[in-house]
Amino acid sequence: MSKDITNIIYRDEFKTSVSRLELYKKCPFSYFMQYILKVLPNQEAKLNVLELGSFMHGVLEVFSKKIMEVLYRTCSSGSIVLSFHDDEIMEKGISWQAILDDEKEEILPEYEKILEDIIYESIDKNLSKQKQSVKYMVLKRKLINTMKKVIRTVALSYNQSEFKPYDYEIEFKDGSAFLPMEIELGDGKVMKLIGKIDRVDFLNFRDSMYIRVVDYKSSGKDLKIDKIKEGLSLQLITYMMAFMDNVEKNENIKVNPAAMVYFNLSDRLVSLSEYYTDNEKIKAEIMKRLKMNGLFLSDIELLTKMDRNFEDSKTSLIDVTKQSISKGSAKVIEEEAFKNLCDETRVL
Repeated sequence: MSKDITNIIYRDEFKTSVSRLELYKKCPFSYFMQYILKVLPNQEAKLNVLELGSFMHGVLEVFSKKIMEVLYRTCSSGSIVLSFHDDEIMEKGISWQAILDDEKEEILPEYEKILEDIIYESIDKNLSKQKQSVKYMVLKRKLINTMKKVIRTVALSYNQSEFKPYDYEIEFKDGSAFLPMEIELGDGKVMKLIGKIDRVDFLNFRDSMYIRVVDYKSSGKDLKIDKIKEGLSLQLITYMMAFMDNVEKNENIKVNPAAMVYFNLSDRLVSLSEYYTDNEKIKAEIMKRLKMNGLFLSDIELLTKMDRNFEDSKTSLIDVTKQSISKGSAKVIEEEAFKNLCDETRVL
């Protein structure tokens, strides 16, 4: 397109999302058809009663906020930000560590009840007309069982970690506590990247704040450095940079990347045909499927704080091991290379 046409479409400032940029890198024509001309295929007239990935994501979000709230404070500017200091965090009521039975490491009945109530309320909104059907009852029971496994794994991951949840569903956009990430395009034009981070965990360590960005996915996904550099997998690193930029500006502290990972939300965790008589094998297989996978800082001490079972591949809940680091795993990256990757991504 000519410069005059792009100026008419985008003007001096335009807002976009990471997923749109990834689509543009994959296929500019598809991007043009979908987001500029807004040409869509004919849609079959049917009701999509429940998208399982979105449903599970929503349940986890509500449950997370239900069991732990954190203290927000107001900056002198009037914008609301979350303080990172340990002594300024207020845990009200329940922590992740408290929801599990110490001996069996299973969710305590009272918290199972909280989870079930959230699921019932959410699923009833989506499938209210099918309450009496057998399909509805089977789906509800399946979702409850799956979400119990997911919640148990999240609680275990915090139990064996020094990292704490900073916040959930952190949105960066104009007018919010976290501003969008701005990229100068030249000629006075600016691109603003907006989005929402599913979860950020943090650790105060070495006079800095180390962060782990967590994105929930309803299907398995890997994070590869080559894909980031090609502009085909920008979501996690963009969210990380946006978070770091905002906190460093608002809090005047040093923020370092510790990890950017995917957490698998799946209704197909295990094929029970092999394990139906062995509960321990089922648990082990579920934990294997639910490990957080992505890109980690190559720092043994930090990784041990992220998961104290880090050196035990059977019980660790991060998908990287000391042995894999020594072999030059693609899942780890040195601190300087991590920062360089962020800088390179800004100019893709």
